[in-house]
Amino acid sequence: MLFLPHKIVRLLYFLLLPVLLASTPVTNVWAHAGHSHDASEPQVKLPNVLAKVNDTSISKDSIWPDLKKTVELYKEKGVPLNVDQEKVAAKKLVEGEIRKILLLEEGKGLGIDTEGALDDKAKLNDVLQQVIAKKVSPRVTISNAEVADYYKKNKGKFQERVRASVILLKVKPKDSDSERKALKKMESIVDQINRGAKFGELAKKFSQDSLRSRGGDLGFLPKNRMLPEFAEWAFKLKPGETSEIFRSSHGLHLLQVTDYKDAQSVEEARESIRGYLKKKKVRQETRVFTDSLKTNAKVTIYF
Repeated sequence: MLFLPHKIVRLLYFLLLPVLLASTPVTNVWAHAGHSHDASEPQVKLPNVLAKVNDTSISKDSIWPDLKKTVELYKEKGVPLNVDQEKVAAKKLVEGEIRKILLLEEGKGLGIDTEGALDDKAKLNDVLQQVIAKKVSPRVTISNAEVADYYKKNKGKFQERVRASVILLKVKPKDSDSERKALKKMESIVDQINRGAKFGELAKKFSQDSLRSRGGDLGFLPKNRMLPEFAEWAFKLKPGETSEIFRSSHGLHLLQVTDYKDAQSVEEARESIRGYLKKKKVRQETRVFTDSLKTNAKVTIYF
């Protein structure tokens, strides 16, 4: 069975949307919309039957929830879609539905049980995986040259990396009183850590930067992508160890190392790179494959 990084239903959706709509979430694609007309509803007028693929119809209700989410998303971003843009979004969603139906029909031709798949998301996902595993994956290969090229272009991902969390207390420039108060507070935080308090919880409570909600987590970073003041501590501490209080231009900090990864040679990273590149190429080839299916199908779009 081919394993993929996301559910196939979501994978196909993201394959088909342009940059404008790439971040649109997809859920309940085949569910009844049950929509009412309020300010957040799409304003585009659509027929009840949007398209037909051979003998299978695509209803307005099948895409309406996702179209509504697209409209809401861009409205929240401050760039509301006009009616023409909503229509483009609807067409892209319909295109995704067309490709799913084509893959289902291909699955039926392969002897896969597709009965009820359009009404069962788990079964739909399973059928699409099987079709892609049989018809797309075998044609995808990744050469050692492709692996080496990826490694060369992304060396930063394979350097020695440290995962660390930080706490920041801001200090006003040239304000000794501000620094004294911040230092006293940071010393109190250190005392709590020494008494067993969790670093991440203290970061959520006291830290004054954008990482606060994540417990100060920086994620895995190589040395050259950290602030020099952070790197100086991060790469000499062991996981679980906490730095002394130190200062940067941002204020006073504490840093705790939470994990460590050794640098990887291209040989050590080869199989993980190959797997990543194969998944990426399978996504690309899935679109090529569905394009070929579409040329032999009777597809009608009604808007």
